[in-house]
Amino acid sequence: MNQKGSFSIRHEKSIHLWDEGVPLGSGMRGCLVYGGGDPLICSLDRGDLWDRREWPIAASEDFSYAKLAACARRGSEESMAEMRRIFNDGFDNPTPTKIPAGHVELRFDNPVNVVSRLDYHGAKADISVQCASGGAEVEVFMHAAEGLGCMRIQGASRLRGIDVIAPAFSPGHGGGGRDGPGSESKTEVWEMRKDSLERLGYAAARYESEGGFQWFVQPAYDGLEYGIVLLSRNRKRNQNDELTIFFDIAPLSSGGAWLDGSKKNIERLHRIGWDDLLSSHRGWWTDFWGKSGLEIPDTSLERMWVQANYFLGSASRKGAPPMPLQGVWTADDGNLPPWQGDYHNDLNTQTTYLHYLKANHIQEGESFIDFLKGLMPQAQRFAGEFFDAPGLCLPGVMTIDGRPLGKWPMYTLGLTNQIWLCQIIERHGTFVGDGDYWKEFAYPYFSGTAECILHWLERGKDGKWYLPISSSPEMHDDTLASFLEPNSNYDLALLRYLFDRLAWMAETLEIDADADASRWRAVLDDLPELAVDDEKGLMLAPHENLEESHRHMSHAMAIYPLDMIHSRRSDNERKIIDDTLRRLEVLGTGYWVGYSFAWAALLYSRRGSGEAARYRLRTFYENTCSPNGFHLNGDYRRRGVCAWHYRPFTLEGNMLGADALQEMLLQDFDGVIRVFPAIPESWAEEGASFRGFRVRGRFLVSAAIQNGDLEYIDIDSERGGRISLENGFSAEKLNITADGGESTIRCAPSEVFQIFTEEGRHYRVRRL
Repeated sequence: MNQKGSFSIRHEKSIHLWDEGVPLGSGMRGCLVYGGGDPLICSLDRGDLWDRREWPIAASEDFSYAKLAACARRGSEESMAEMRRIFNDGFDNPTPTKIPAGHVELRFDNPVNVVSRLDYHGAKADISVQCASGGAEVEVFMHAAEGLGCMRIQGASRLRGIDVIAPAFSPGHGGGGRDGPGSESKTEVWEMRKDSLERLGYAAARYESEGGFQWFVQPAYDGLEYGIVLLSRNRKRNQNDELTIFFDIAPLSSGGAWLDGSKKNIERLHRIGWDDLLSSHRGWWTDFWGKSGLEIPDTSLERMWVQANYFLGSASRKGAPPMPLQGVWTADDGNLPPWQGDYHNDLNTQTTYLHYLKANHIQEGESFIDFLKGLMPQAQRFAGEFFDAPGLCLPGVMTIDGRPLGKWPMYTLGLTNQIWLCQIIERHGTFVGDGDYWKEFAYPYFSGTAECILHWLERGKDGKWYLPISSSPEMHDDTLASFLEPNSNYDLALLRYLFDRLAWMAETLEIDADADASRWRAVLDDLPELAVDDEKGLMLAPHENLEESHRHMSHAMAIYPLDMIHSRRSDNERKIIDDTLRRLEVLGTGYWVGYSFAWAALLYSRRGSGEAARYRLRTFYENTCSPNGFHLNGDYRRRGVCAWHYRPFTLEGNMLGADALQEMLLQDFDGVIRVFPAIPESWAEEGASFRGFRVRGRFLVSAAIQNGDLEYIDIDSERGGRISLENGFSAEKLNITADGGESTIRCAPSEVFQIFTEEGRHYRVRRL
């Protein structure tokens, strides 16, 4: 299969909005290139650049789950006012928050227009600055391995100046956050507060230069500082002025050691030279794109998948913090980022890290797994301090340190969002984990989560287990109605998942299997069943149906991503999925946001409805994504697809979209490999293929379909073992080749057959 690495983004006119800029990244550091040439802006970011000062609310004596539950149970307007006072009133405090790094700005002589292009395969921006006196060519990339920024300008004689500029932290600052002509960001109505960076109270940056270097020192808080350091040097080449520039974003630290370190790193890159740096950068990305690929007739959706994987490779790397809401492209408009750029564990982090496994980008996804490992001590502290419980639990909305940062406490401080984090850990294990992963991390993480929750489970009159308070993310906002009784389907689905998986792990890993497995099974047996309406499918809770369009499809967690309800397992389960989807269709998309359309596509893929899945994905990508691919949440072009018209950039929609497309092409959630289970008929006729998709059990699968017939299935077995496949061929006689050997089997179409594989061998299945 030919990998379309040639996909690119091209702007024929100057970009004046930061969230439409050309995105570059190297895991820890990010860059957005935009502007009209006076200046041309490289807006810079660093993943660990956080103001970590305490959220004042968290220090209150009343800040506890017991107090939250007590206020909710009283169920009065007075108790709701008390809840808001305790848990919400300090939300307008500017810290903790993610903060932008600043700018590198190039000022050209009388620029007329800027044309920009980004080739996703090479991860390099090519910028043509058209000036009244001629043109200049600018190349920019964030080196994939070295991390630092690299820039080359040909026609540098048209350059009037280069500046490093700190963000607008101090009054009257003229730095970051410019909005060009026609900017919508100043007039757009936002539903969340947008706070000026000046509220952080930082002193003005100090600007210095020496020996070709220039930098700023930005004082922050508690004696910490950071800076951007840049080196520019000229040389003659082919009669054209050429200028090479290298730059670094230094971390927050005390003292001035960071400056010497950045200078040394930049000098080292200068000695390596542009050509060798570009070659090694391209080599990293060539290896990245070699992990997996796909081709489908719908070029728009294929581009969507390529962009999402590019964002993953740019913004998530092992050894760097995982992607928060905006990854390494923090908002550049002079304000604190939307939602303070936090980690939302009620959807965003979990869905941002859904697609990487099937796409076979394991190391990029391990950034999040390692992050959760490192936060286990903090999760234990939070369980003890806030929940007064053993075990572990992270806040539903948190800082890079795992400390609470959020509003609407019924969602941001609940117990079960932690279980959704557990599911990401289990998914990683089933795709790539070994025995040590399960025993040393996954099982202790799951059991620690269970211990915290068990501390709060209560017996109802029916003898079943219930949480003291329950909700479904963002349903009914921050009102009394948000507390759903007795438990929401969101909470219940996660609880049932947790104790089922714990019992499975105890039995499979033989970790005190008799005692542990029976203990977890006993809890599972005493949890209520999911609430289902005979006509409307999955409910919000036993006494409440979904009665309005809503952005968060948390009531349908059992369908996806938890995979507890399977359309292929029984007529009853298929009916539940059909009724749930029909209910969403009846209520409409008025209060959906971008990620809602991608999530709906995943629900349709579980039903095998390829046409509906494609329709939802195209609606998502063509209406709620910026020209550079960024998911902007709302129908910002006002095309009528939903009632939200704002444009806060978050990454989870991009990754959900990629996950949905992958699930249309390949599914294995119930232990059976199904290729092309939910594609439109036109794709099957015109031809579709994928390669290198990872499935559970450490297998890599590739397949192609053409003229309505499955052509082949390829399997690469990393560690051997049995693999089960559904016969999607139009024949019952199948040929299996394995590195020179071959065999023939009989299996009726749509039935399941098995192959017993050996470690390191390649297998191909065709029809005879």
